[in-house]
Amino acid sequence: QPTLVVPSADDASSEFENVLVAVDLSPESKTVVEHATQLAGGNSPRLTVVHAIKSIEAAEAVQTHARWIVPEYRTHLLDDARRQLESVLHDVPTPADTRVQLATGPAPDAIVDEARAINADLIVVGKSDRFRPLGRTALRVLRDEERPLLVVPVTDGIGGAGERAEYQRAA
Repeated sequence: QPTLVVPSADDASSEFENVLVAVDLSPESKTVVEHATQLAGGNSPRLTVVHAIKSIEAAEAVQTHARWIVPEYRTHLLDDARRQLESVLHDVPTPADTRVQLATGPAPDAIVDEARAINADLIVVGKSDRFRPLGRTALRVLRDEERPLLVVPVTDGIGGAGERAEYQRAA
């Protein structure tokens, strides 16, 4: 079941007007977005969907462009991620004000930074780690941010799709 974690000082309502949903572009990302849209309510709900690309550095972190052997590679990765992110949203009914945001670096840091930038009422993340009740990403976000957090389980038990993908990459 999805788990909503609300800080003790917060009086969370059942509808949130500014929701940040973090996705990893897996097929289960649609489930996470669907749960987020159910909680986005109010007069003018806004949904921001963010994906963090950890295989490239943030633009500010690149000290010299000579470090990039092929400068087009960064652009290609960002464009490809944007297309995949938009395809995740293609079949999901979302509020009229839906934004797509790409970030670079570790996912928890990108989620916290974006939540602060847009002043999100709620952060929604998926959980695929079967050993931790909330998942690694959610625990790191909770450590750094005091906003309501919805954790949506996205795998169906032991040996889920995310786990197999990790084994295939390691092989």
